[in-house]
Amino acid sequence: MRSQSNVSSLKRINHLVPHPIMAFAWAIRDYREGVDFSLADSKEGKALLSKAKISFFETTPQNPFLRENPPHVILNLMESFGNNFLAFDDKVAFDLLGSLRHHFESDFVFSRFLPYSNGTAASLSGLFFGSPMAHIGLSKVKNKALEGNAFGLYAQNGYEVIFLTAGNASWAGYGDYALVQGAHKVYDSNEIIDLYPQSKQYKTAYGIPDEYVYRLVIKLLQEATKPLFICILTTSNHPPEIIPTHYKPYPLKKDISKILPNEKRMLIAEAYQYANDSFGKFLDFIKTSPLKDRTIIAATGDHKMRSLVPFEVKREFLNFSVPLYLYIPKPYLDAVRFGFDPTRLGSHKDIFPTLFAYSLSNVRYFSNGGENMLTQKQDKPFAYNTTIFANELGIYMGGDEYYPWKNPIGIEILDKPRKAPKALIERIKAYKEFQWWQIRARSVGVKE
Repeated sequence: MRSQSNVSSLKRINHLVPHPIMAFAWAIRDYREGVDFSLADSKEGKALLSKAKISFFETTPQNPFLRENPPHVILNLMESFGNNFLAFDDKVAFDLLGSLRHHFESDFVFSRFLPYSNGTAASLSGLFFGSPMAHIGLSKVKNKALEGNAFGLYAQNGYEVIFLTAGNASWAGYGDYALVQGAHKVYDSNEIIDLYPQSKQYKTAYGIPDEYVYRLVIKLLQEATKPLFICILTTSNHPPEIIPTHYKPYPLKKDISKILPNEKRMLIAEAYQYANDSFGKFLDFIKTSPLKDRTIIAATGDHKMRSLVPFEVKREFLNFSVPLYLYIPKPYLDAVRFGFDPTRLGSHKDIFPTLFAYSLSNVRYFSNGGENMLTQKQDKPFAYNTTIFANELGIYMGGDEYYPWKNPIGIEILDKPRKAPKALIERIKAYKEFQWWQIRARSVGVKE
């Protein structure tokens, strides 16, 4: 199985695993499933940018403090961390946050927020690399570095860049692709098991428990001799759910049979809680250590919790949304002006512009229309997902209609749709088309 072809922490051994016939078959399939990667047309790109009302690249402001005090930066993509399940959280009767609760209460959390897409591979590619192609790590451009990508930018600015997955680095080719983009080191379940052998007993086809991932992150931070940029993919909240036997769950007393008609519903709920609690305990450690004043942490979900019964139309946004959590130490908040509006709309495209704003000085980056979520100036922010689009008017799910917000700062929409403005339909169409234009432009170049 290709997603499990990494069997060792030694890359040269992993590349010997597939026999020649299997490797050739993979190559043929990748080629056939590829997309057009010819040079992108400059005029087409300018037209799409104009219609989509976005910028291609942006530059962070000059900031002497950031230049002289580069923080560690951690981006955590959490499996199935959806707002659709989090909506049922109850501290007393149905605690889905565990140790993460007090961090959600004290730090920045955005709930009107969308993932790039609705699957792990597509959201990972969209968030980490700005790619609309879920399996770009297996594509014709898998050996091409993307202009303005986060891995490369942090590497060029003195960071040690690390991609860390609780699963197998060979999945979708992401391990090798991260190295092409600028990562210095890739860790997966093989290395983690080598370091923490007790984790092996809980391993599934998708990975190992989250707590062991965070142990490795702490180890890397404590041993670091330069600032680290770490991208994480967790897997605990993925079926089949296996939770360490030493874990002591918080209360889960509600009857959820109507919203989660699965015989393993309580195990699913406990796995969701465990993932959040493990992250919360990691944050507890960071905030009670010398790392607290120089470590920036962002976390979000890759997609909704799929096992749940969908919400009714008026709460359709919850069927797709994920939270964005941000921890930014006070010295960095003091160095960069900020404004926090918990009702602000956003999506995965906005995460790196936010992280760059608090960690990199005078650096040009691929923005993809994203904005700093903590900027004091809001210019009608929007949220993009491959299925739905949200802005100040409401949410759009295709066709020629949109659903207006019931409350402009809430998550509910009106039951009856309205005719969508032509400009809105054209903007969304242009933004979607731009996703494919920019990946060609950034990987193979632009022709005039």
